[in-house]
Order: sequence, then structure tokens, then C-alpha cells
Amino acid sequence: MVKEEKTVARWLLEQLHAYGVRTIYGVPGDGIIYLLDELARFDGIRFFPTRHEEAAAFMAVAHAKLTGQIGVCTATAGPGAGHLINGLADGAADNVPVLAITGQVESFYVGTWHKQYIDLVGMMNPVAEYSAQLTAPDAILPMTVYSVRTALARQGVSHLSIPKNLFPAPCKGKVRSSEPYLLTPSRSEEEVIDGLLPLLQQAEKPVILAGQGTLAYGDLLRRFAEHYEAAVIHTLPATGVISHHHPLVVGALGKAGRESSAEILYQADLCLKIGATWWPSGSVPSKLPVVQIDCRADNLGGATDLLYAVAGDGEAILSKLLSRLPKKDRQSWRNSIEAAKSAWLSRYTSYANPATKEHQNLDQVTPSPLLPQRIMEILSEKIDPQALVAVDVGDHTLWFARNFLAREQRILVSGKWRSMGSALPYAITAKSLMPHKQVVALIGDGGFLMSCGEMVTARQENLPVKVVLFRNKTLATEENRMRVGSLIPLGNAFEPPDFAAMARSCRWQAYRVDNEEALQQALHEALHSPEPTLIDVDTANPIPPGTKV
Repeated sequence: MVKEEKTVARWLLEQLHAYGVRTIYGVPGDGIIYLLDELARFDGIRFFPTRHEEAAAFMAVAHAKLTGQIGVCTATAGPGAGHLINGLADGAADNVPVLAITGQVESFYVGTWHKQYIDLVGMMNPVAEYSAQLTAPDAILPMTVYSVRTALARQGVSHLSIPKNLFPAPCKGKVRSSEPYLLTPSRSEEEVIDGLLPLLQQAEKPVILAGQGTLAYGDLLRRFAEHYEAAVIHTLPATGVISHHHPLVVGALGKAGRESSAEILYQADLCLKIGATWWPSGSVPSKLPVVQIDCRADNLGGATDLLYAVAGDGEAILSKLLSRLPKKDRQSWRNSIEAAKSAWLSRYTSYANPATKEHQNLDQVTPSPLLPQRIMEILSEKIDPQALVAVDVGDHTLWFARNFLAREQRILVSGKWRSMGSALPYAITAKSLMPHKQVVALIGDGGFLMSCGEMVTARQENLPVKVVLFRNKTLATEENRMRVGSLIPLGNAFEPPDFAAMARSCRWQAYRVDNEEALQQALHEALHSPEPTLIDVDTANPIPPGTKV
């Protein structure tokens, strides 16, 4: 009996499986047909088909963000690979491990004028930590190993380009075992950790800026903040790391932040920045002393000058600090935090209440269209405390950061790349990975038009995601900035289609609402439905505070 030789495609899948890969997101295409054939025969890895390659890349990014494991996507040569780039850039910007496998024209056409040929290695270089093309079958295993190792160790994007004729080529090799040490964080010595203690102890008005790196240890962060009596400000991806109902949590920071956060930060005499790389210049005091803790040494001091820094696992370091930091009475500071938060909540209630006329740029507030602030207030009340909430990019993102009173929800957002069209692919991935969680996507009408084809994906995979669509008939962020700057808002306004009808045509449940009572009822039904559901909400377009060109 002749022993069957393994192909490049088979070795690739076996090595990915050894590294823990169980799903590959992608769109079929001519350049990867041999890979798809092998995937169909390979029991260990599932192919998750999407309607657009960009969505496949966003799904791989969401997979990495939610699991900490490498997310994998695939696409064909030329335009298929080109469509991946936006989603891959999201992964690169937010420092998550992703591998893109692209088909390429046959090796004998590389470098010619053949259809769909382009230098994919060069095209991917701006977003990839590693980008290479397979030129000999026997190189597939070392290249796969190197690509995965690089993505994991550097927390970024890797890319493998494989010519179509090499996928079925026979080759030999040996699969390498998974290497968990690749995720070992940088670590400062114990005396460096202890050196942070007197700086923390001396502060009378401390603030903690928590980033998405703290999401895995929110309870520890809460206990530390209570012990230290520090105000807690967070980045947008870290929304919900500690409930907004906690008296020490004053909210988000920056253009989408709250006045209470800025007020407290400008009173503070020390900021402990942990698990966060964001530091919005112009929204923070220039002379505030900052100390930072991060698992990556190259993140320390990357956004601002530091008074002190500690590299290492944030959870382990924070646990040590909690046990070593003496308790100090900061009653006066707690009073200031509570006063700032109380003042914000008073303004928040005024803004969100449909009966008030105290909102800028609205001569008269009526029940329809609904204010985005009020929609966020209702969503705060209705969405499950343990839900996963995918937030797209747009005007509604600002109102979410300001007005959504998070409890313990996990927020998925395109943090630094800030791409429209990301939330629906994020939500689909989240529901696939965590089927028992409530998953809600908050999307503007502009962003939804960029990803609405994935409604077919959600239905095909029987994933009952919920979409709340903010229909204000414009790209509001851009329009509002242009209006504030006395510029002509060319091209922003548009007449949306009947989104509810579109959703129903994809076999979704759908509601179109234009008043609060209808929204409350639709949310109640949608969040308890076993079907994918869209709620299209007629939304007003007030200009957010602090809007600038």
C-alpha cells in the first residue's frame, strides 16, 4: 500500500491546529480552492464563510480580542487579499495576534502581468509584523511556525501568501508543538515594583486610567481602587471593567468622554495608567505626573513622559501593590470625586430627558426623532449586565462613551483604527464563540451600509445577534465637525433604504421605531427572541459637546 503524501495545505492546517486554531474566517476564491478542499476534509478546523473579506478580517480580530488566541482569516489573490487590509489594520492598531493566509496566482505567473497579480507581501507590509510568500513546498512548516510565533509574541498581524499551485504540492515536515511561553510578558524586578509604592502613597488625589489590558482582572482593579481611594477613568474598550454605578468610576476620557472625567483629572496629582496605551493630548493636563504599568515594555512611555514605569503582568503587579500599599485616608478626595460624578449625572439626566429643552442646537425636543442620549439611557437599562456589546464607529460612539452606564458588559470596538463597519462582524464572532451570552451591536446607518451583507452570515450560522441601528440619515460626526467649523458638509447626508425590510429579506426579525414607547417594546421583544433581530431607530443629530473640526 502506497502511503499518501501530505500537501502544503494539509501541513499548514495541521500546524495551525497544533497552535490551537479551530476556526478560519474567509471568503472562497480561486486562489485558495485547494486550501478549502483540504479544510473540508480536516476535522479539527472549521471554515467560517463570510460575505466580504473585510468582515472575515474583522472576525479574526474579534476572535483574538475575545480569546487572546490567534485569529485566522483567508482570502484569494488580488482583490480578495486587498479587502482584508482594513480589518487587519484594526488588529495591528489594537495589538492582537492575527494571521492572514492569502492565495496568490500560480508561482510561474508571479511578477508578470497576469490577472489578479499584485505583490501581496509588499501590500501587507504596512499592517504586518511578518509578511512572506511561500516559494518552495517544504518551507510551509517553518514559515507557518514563524508567522504564528511572530503574531503571538509581538501581538500583531502576520501574513502568508501561497501561490495557488503550491497548495496541493506534496511536501515533508514535522509539526511543531504549541509554545505558551511566547505570551510571557516583560517583567520588572521586585525592587522596581516596590519603587512605585512611595509614589503612590505620596499622592493625595490619585486617578487610575484603566485600559483594555485590565479587562481580565476587573474585580482586582475595583478592590485596588477602593483600597487606594482613587478615581477610575477608562478608555473606550475598557468600558465596564468596573461598573459605572460604582462611586469611584467617573467615566471615559477624551473627546468622547465626560466632563466629570476631565474635571477630576485636572484636580489629580498622580495618574496610575494600567493596561492602557491611549493618552489623548489636549484632553489631559500637560503637567500631571504619570506612572504606568504594562505587560509590554515597549508600551511604557509611548504616549507621554512618565514619572515611573513597571513592566509585567498587570494583574500580578496590582495584586502585589494591593498587599503592600498602606491604607491612607483620602476622604476629601472621595468627596471631590462624588461631587464631580453627581454633577455629571445631573447633566446627563437633563440631556437624556426628552422633556427638557436644555440641549444645544435643538430648539425643541420632541419624542421623535429620539435623542441619542436617551437611546443610550434606555439601552443601559435593558441590555443584560453580562452582555457583549459591539460598538461601531460614528456619532453614536461618542454618545455611547458619554451616556451608556455600563455595568459589567464587555465592549468590543475598533479602538485605534476606528473603522466603520466593524461592529456586525464583531458581534457575529462574539455570538459564535459565546452562544449563551447576549450580544448586541450598536451601529449607525452609515456604518451599517458597509457591513449589512453579514446579515446573511448571521442567518446562515443561526446566530441571534441583536442590532440597534441609529438612523440619522447622515455621517453625523463629519457633518457636525464641518458645521462647527463653518465648512460645507458635502456628501454626508443620504436617504437610507428601508433597513427593516432589508433585514426581513435576510430572514431577520426587524422593527422600525420612532418613539420611546416603541423602542422600549422592541428592545424587550428583541432581547428575548431566539432570532437575529434589527431595531431601526429614528435618531436625532445633536452636536456633541466639545465638537471641533
